[in-house]
Parts: sequence; structure tokens; C-alpha cells
Amino acid sequence: MLTAEETGAETIARRRFEEEKRRLEEEETAMRRWRFRAKPVPRSTREALYDKVVSQAATRRRLHHEARLEELESTMKPFERMEAGDRRRREEQARRRREREEAEERQLRQAARFRANPVPVTTREPDEESRARQERDAMRTERVAHRALTLLSNAALPPRMELRKEEEAAKARQAAVEKRRAEAEAARQNRIRPTPLPDFERLHGKFVRALRTSKTARAPTAPEPFSFDSEQRRAEEAARAEARRAEEEERLAKMMSRPVPHSSGGGGGGGGGGGAREARLLQELRSTVSGGAGSDPGAMTGTRLAATMGEGGFRVTMTRAAELRIEARQRAIRERQAAEAAAARKEEELARRQKETDRLVRPVVLRLEQQRRPTPLAWQLDDDTPEARERRRADRLAAQAKREELAAGVAKAVERREMLFLRGSVDKERGEAERRALLRVAGSVADGAASSHGGGAASRGAAWHEMETTGGIAGQRDILFSEEERTALGGGAASTGDDDE
Repeated sequence: MLTAEETGAETIARRRFEEEKRRLEEEETAMRRWRFRAKPVPRSTREALYDKVVSQAATRRRLHHEARLEELESTMKPFERMEAGDRRRREEQARRRREREEAEERQLRQAARFRANPVPVTTREPDEESRARQERDAMRTERVAHRALTLLSNAALPPRMELRKEEEAAKARQAAVEKRRAEAEAARQNRIRPTPLPDFERLHGKFVRALRTSKTARAPTAPEPFSFDSEQRRAEEAARAEARRAEEEERLAKMMSRPVPHSSGGGGGGGGGGGAREARLLQELRSTVSGGAGSDPGAMTGTRLAATMGEGGFRVTMTRAAELRIEARQRAIRERQAAEAAAARKEEELARRQKETDRLVRPVVLRLEQQRRPTPLAWQLDDDTPEARERRRADRLAAQAKREELAAGVAKAVERREMLFLRGSVDKERGEAERRALLRVAGSVADGAASSHGGGAASRGAAWHEMETTGGIAGQRDILFSEEERTALGGGAASTGDDDE
């Protein structure tokens, strides 16, 4: 099969390529023919806009300055010196303005070659009326300023403000005085007091003489022969041992003469067990000492005393720390007993005072209540009489019987209470019983009404209709009774909707 190139036919891609190439060549040719042409400079570029803006800003600033000066002059107070300064300033400004105007006029005359008539004298110099008005204004300004100064000199603060000002001035003076005093005291305390230089030669000579005197007062050491096994040394050791033994015996005698605290293992708070153990050790120590002190006096020598307990035995050492603990425990027990006794005495005294107060106050209160309320209340009756005791006993029995009655009622109600799964059937049976009772009542009423209307079904229906209208059960017939029951009552035909109206 021949392709498009072999047949010479132009394809779509070839045609699009040629069109795109031709479009690019045309754009390139158009860009080559285009030449740049600058736009003319606008007229606003050559105008002096900056000078114009500067001149406008200067004009606005001058106008604003003049307006502010006029406003300041209108609000300025008329004092003489200030008025004189303002007058000179205004005259100077007027003179400069006139000079400026004259210069401008000269420039205009030179430019226009116009000669104006000279300014009349009356224009620059005020006339008599204007001069008199200016003098009156000046005199009025001077008078107002003088009056203001007079009022200012004669013015005074209100009394409270004057007092406050005097108090502040007094406080300021007192503060200044205290500050000067404090500064003087600080300067006096911080003043350097030079101490004269000591005579070092005299002090050195004194030290040398004292050293020589101390050397001559001491005897020189004379060595003497000695021995650790001498008779004197053994005698001193024996004397010291005897003194220690006597001191230990005296201390043990004092310790055994003290009473032994009796306390259980759990009593006395957290330290009860330790106190009982120490008391037991002390008791055993006494028994040991009393049993063996006569036969062996040397058994109590030394700073510690050992007691053998039991046949197998273990050694209990009574140290100074144990003795101190025993003493502290005994002291704490005695203090606690004293505190408890004091508290008991205080409570007894308080109870006695309360009882005495009740004994004295009760008759007075009863008498006042009898005067205020002739019929006594329950709390005013004497509680110690047989009638009062019998009345209280009867009240207690009645309250107990009432409580028992209430409890029995609650128990019966609980027994009669229906179970949850039986409550539905019981409610249904109760509803059936009520409906049957109502049916019997309605039947009897309908029979009586039918007999009064002549008998028959029509008479029963009329009687039923009358019962609905007069008995207040209108619309309840279809709900309360079934179709057979309504037919038996004579109202079956009425349920078709004929008597809805």
C-alpha cells in the first residue's frame, strides 16, 4: 500500500506545518517594518510645578500664621506689659507691612509707569475720635489690670485649704530640720577620729620585762625517777577504784529506792512497751542485787552492772542511757498523772459551780415564768414528782405502741404488695369487675326506664339515650360495653351512628 508521501498527496500535518511557518514569517516581516516613534513631551512636564507647590505652601503657612496670631490676640488677657509688648509688635508688623506694600507699590509704579496721588495724612494718623477711642481702650486696659492685681494681692485661700497649706509647710519644715539633723548625726558618726601612734619602743621594753619576769617565776623542771609498779601508784589506783565503787553503790541505791512504773505492753501510747521492758529489767536488777550484794560486794564494781536471768541466761546491761530513759519515763508518768488530777479537779469544780448556779437560778426562772404565764408549760413542771414520772412513762409507752402499730402496718402492706409480674393480670381482673358492675347498673337503670316508657326494645333504646344524656356517660357506651352487651341493653341499633347528633 502506497503512503501519502509516495503518492504526492498533502497530509494534514504537512498543511499545518506550512501554515505555521507562513504565519511566523509574516510576523517577522511585520516586526522588521515597525519603527519606534517617541511621543511628544507633555506640557505639564515643562511647567514649574515645584515652585508653584512651594509658593502655595508658603501662602497657606502665612495665612495660617496670621489667623493664629489674630486668635491669640483675641484670647489674650489685657495686662499692661503684655499689651505694651503686643502694641510694639503690632506696630512693628504694621511698619513692615507698610514698607512691603510701599516696595510693591514702587515696583508696580515702575512697571506700569503710574504715579498715584500721595496718601493723605488722615489715612496714617488717626483722627480725634479714633485717638480718643484708643485712649479709652488703653485706660480701660490699665484699669482692668490694676483691679486684677489688687484682687490678686487681697485674695486668700479658704480656711480648710489655708490650714492644709500651713500643715504641709510645717511638715516640710519639720522634714527639713530632721534631714539636717540626720545629716549632722551621720557626719558626726562617720567622722574619722585619728588615734595617736603608740610608743613601740616602750611597748617592746614592757614585753621583754614581762617575759623575763615569767621566766624567773617558773621553777626549772627537775627529773625524778618513777615506776608504774610503785607503792604510791598502786595506792592511788586503789583509792580511785574505791571512790568509783562507792559512787556506783550510791547511784544504785538511789535507783532502787525509786518506785517502779506499772504499765502494760500496749498502754501509754507508742512508748508503753519500752517503759514496761525497762521496769521489768529494773525489777530483776533489784532482785539480783538484793540476792548477791551481801555475798559478793565486788560484783557491783565498774560503770556497768550485769544481771544473769534464766538458767541458760542472757546478759542485760544497765547503762547510763537506760537509767536516763527510766528517769524520763517516770518523770513523764508523774507529770501526766499530775495533769490528769488537775483536769479532774477542774472538771469537778466546774460541775460544782454549774450545779450551784442551777440551784440558785432555777427558782428565780420558775417564779418569773409563773408571773408571766400562769399556766405552767411542760418544762416548768417538777420532774421529780410521781405524777411527772408517771406521765413520762405513759408517754413512752404510747410512743412505743405507735411505733409498733406503724411497723405492723408497713409489714402488712409489704405482705399484701403484689408482684410485678402479677400486677397486669390483677389490673385486668379489676377492670373486668368494674365493667361487669357498671353493666349490671346500666341494665337495671335501662329496665326501669323502659318500664316507664312502655317496654320493648325501642323503649330500652330511648331509656339508654336518656341515661347517656342525663348520666354524664355520653360517648362511653362503645368503649365500656361490647356489641352483645349493647344489644342486650337495647342500644345496639344506636351504635350505627343514628344518634351521633
